Amino acid sequence: MSAWVSDHQLLNFMKELDHHNNDPLQPVSNAESSPKGWLQVKDGQISLVDSDSEATGDWPTAEAMPPLQLVLKGKEVKGAHRIKPNDIVGWKAEQQKLRIDVSSDKMKVHLLLLPDGKFVLKPAAQEKTSRLILQAVEDQCSPLELPSLQTILEEIRRLGLVNYDLGAIAAELSQPTFNPVVIASGKKPVYGKDASLQLFFSEQIQSTYEEIDGVIDYRNHLKIPSVRKGEMIARKIPLKESEQGIDVFGHPVAAPRPKDIIILPRKGVRVAQNEVFALNDGRPRITGDVIKMIDISTTHILTGDVDLKTGNIVFSGDVHIYGNVTDGMIVEALGDVYVSGNVYRATISATGSIYIKGNTVGSQLYSGHFGVLFNRLYTHSTKLNEQLALLRQVAEQLTHMADDRGQSVTDRQLYQLLLESKFRDIPPLCHASLACIANIQSIENHLMSSLKSKLQMMLNKAFLVETDIKAFLHNLQSELVTTIENIRLSEESGVVTDIQQCHLTEIMSNGNIFVRKQGVLQSKLYSKENIIFYQDDAVCRGSELEAGNTISVMIVGGVSGGCTSLKAGKKVMAALIYEGKVQVGPFAQEVLAPIEQACFEIKENRLSVDSINLSVG
Repeated sequence: MSAWVSDHQLLNFMKELDHHNNDPLQPVSNAESSPKGWLQVKDGQISLVDSDSEATGDWPTAEAMPPLQLVLKGKEVKGAHRIKPNDIVGWKAEQQKLRIDVSSDKMKVHLLLLPDGKFVLKPAAQEKTSRLILQAVEDQCSPLELPSLQTILEEIRRLGLVNYDLGAIAAELSQPTFNPVVIASGKKPVYGKDASLQLFFSEQIQSTYEEIDGVIDYRNHLKIPSVRKGEMIARKIPLKESEQGIDVFGHPVAAPRPKDIIILPRKGVRVAQNEVFALNDGRPRITGDVIKMIDISTTHILTGDVDLKTGNIVFSGDVHIYGNVTDGMIVEALGDVYVSGNVYRATISATGSIYIKGNTVGSQLYSGHFGVLFNRLYTHSTKLNEQLALLRQVAEQLTHMADDRGQSVTDRQLYQLLLESKFRDIPPLCHASLACIANIQSIENHLMSSLKSKLQMMLNKAFLVETDIKAFLHNLQSELVTTIENIRLSEESGVVTDIQQCHLTEIMSNGNIFVRKQGVLQSKLYSKENIIFYQDDAVCRGSELEAGNTISVMIVGGVSGGCTSLKAGKKVMAALIYEGKVQVGPFAQEVLAPIEQACFEIKENRLSVDSINLSVG
């Protein structure tokens, strides 16, 4: 038998279907023939008139449109039906006298009287037709009776409602408004309040110029938050519990439990009765979300340049550089980085904020979350930990395979083979991690001594042959996880990257990026929050800017410098755009002719361009 049906077969099927279809309820054919009778509606009655069984046509049909229903031979029927002599045909109206609506949140119940109209419905009058369609009209002489109070109460009990307002029901029955009336209300839950941390210091660096003996002090205008020993630096405000609600069915409605926070004191602080005190002078630092870790950051101060003489700067705390960061150098801080001079073709990563008072050229700046991700010790330790976990997993699998075959293999033989073949990346990762540890400038360098010792053992083949390799790898992974977690927990919230201008530079920050002076050229800037240009003549040329919230720039593009792209989550504002691409959310627009004082944002599901007055003055 063929799997496909041909067109010819389909035509034959259709002919057979027409031949066998003797359904008496089919609608009247359009053929020119006289019907055997006619239907009409008069005074609400359906009548068959002028019937002639000898006529060439068929009997007329009748059907009803809701809320009417056709009644044929005492039964409610749907669709079109042939009406013949002696058929008892009538109609019925489905007409509500009341409707009770429960809101989606089950907190309100509304009563609506006579939702289908105030009068009794009947079929509209119609002249003789061979195809009668009943349509409802109101009988203005027959007002619809209101439902009784007993009927309403029975419906309420059927629905299972509690705490209904009997007075509101009675008032609507006595003086109907025929509008929805609230007859029951639940008790909404009372939402509590999250615990919070009240701070007694500013988290942001402030730039204020002071006059000393009639001269403006331009060198020391950065005011870095600091506290003195013994000062209260923070206080926890406890959460306020939520109160449970109840819906109109009497069921409890729980409110989300407020979020609590845990204060975890670290170096330089103590906690007593939800109050946090400084144990020594320094910059207070808060990291974490639910668990708030508070410490007093120590500071590494470099009076000159970061160059080949000083080596790369890797420090567990803030770094203050009063000179320049020179070609090819790296500065990594588990805190903030302050540079009074310029940054040339260098890399700076900080788990806190970055402040640069000079020029930034050909460099990479990573702050906050990105300062963690681009921290070399974090990166190398993470990769090494992953490789060690995979090494142990593969070794376990190979051991099981050997056991299934009735064979034995020693751990020494197995791990040595894997390290020399499949896992050749582990030794280089150990060397890279050791190099990072060796560069750490910190009085607490001894805290890394345990990890350093284990990494050196990992590179010693003779040691690996003699030791319990499984236990050793477990301990090494524990050290790596602790190191990774300590770096990750150093990530600060509310960070900023604050620069004067930059060229050929990449900046990534999970906080704001501030450009104070001339602007950016041929650079890439990414901010999870906002990118703000301050100087009225600051330019942005040949660059890619992306911000999670808002970009505010002054002069975009120009006669040269390549294409400029501005991408923001909520809004892009510009004093002047010569040319470039602007994207807000999923909507983008190419700017091919100059636009002044423009604000791009999404309105009514499209990219709207409005006029603004963008000037710092």
